[in-house]
Amino acid sequence: MKTFFSVLVSYILLCLVGVALTSSLIMIYMGCIRFVVGQPLNLFSLEALKAGFEISLPLVMIFIPMFLVLSLIRHSKKNRFIGIVTSAVLIGASWIIGMPLILKSFNVNDNIEKIKTERLSAGYFRLSDNALYYFTNVDSEFRAEGIVIDLGKIAKENSSFKVIENEVVTIEEAGYFSDILVKRVIEIPPLLRQSLMDLYNIGIAAKKAADTSFLSWLFFCTFIMALVFVFALADASRWRLISAFFVVIGTGLVLKANAICYGISYYKTFIPFLPQVDEKLSSAGSLAVVINCALAVLFVIIGLAGKIRHGSRKTGDDE
Repeated sequence: MKTFFSVLVSYILLCLVGVALTSSLIMIYMGCIRFVVGQPLNLFSLEALKAGFEISLPLVMIFIPMFLVLSLIRHSKKNRFIGIVTSAVLIGASWIIGMPLILKSFNVNDNIEKIKTERLSAGYFRLSDNALYYFTNVDSEFRAEGIVIDLGKIAKENSSFKVIENEVVTIEEAGYFSDILVKRVIEIPPLLRQSLMDLYNIGIAAKKAADTSFLSWLFFCTFIMALVFVFALADASRWRLISAFFVVIGTGLVLKANAICYGISYYKTFIPFLPQVDEKLSSAGSLAVVINCALAVLFVIIGLAGKIRHGSRKTGDDE
């Protein structure tokens, strides 16, 4: 009973602290994205906080299985079976029953669109590719006055100056940042950006499955099943640090595999046969369903192999 309440309290605390912290970080980052050099910095926005909550809740729920099993590895092996069963029941109930209802009520894009966009400030040079922008004035309707210098044409001694007169100017290289000067300072590194894109694709798949049907949602929940079966790796080694390493690697493997399956439109450039394989496996649900089941079996095999190896070593020590 003590183990049950310990896991329950850990689960609730992980949810509350994880969502609160992640939502706040997302809100702050969104404030930085909207920031324009020369304008006041406002990091608090109710719309950004709400969007951060809707983004962070599924994200935290995805990583909770890994943190729970790491907690079980950290503590004594006593009553670990009860802890694993309790964790699996809590995670399964949350995802199968609670998450579809929550996701159906979420609309992240609407909240993001409500966030006020700041206009570019005058009096700063902004470099984008081979173009250098300088605005002398930007009004409330985002119409600017100033000049743009084509640096590529300067070397060729061609006309390189263009006067901007009451035009709506957008700097394409800035992307989702309001100001390219801010982008150059706080843009997320490519590797981390790719990881976040993978999680975004999984989130889009979850939202789509929740909105489609309960059967589609059950197919998606094989992803959560694979994450839960990572618990089988808790005894992969007698060394707790190595077992924890197996758990982290297993979680990462599940996430990457599902990111590829749900981001076929992107990954088909690198793996051309992905769409054909997904189409052929449609009778089984999808490529993701098959891979998740295979990963769950793999984790169980590794866990059992570790148990057998530990048992044989204990027998040898007794002799």
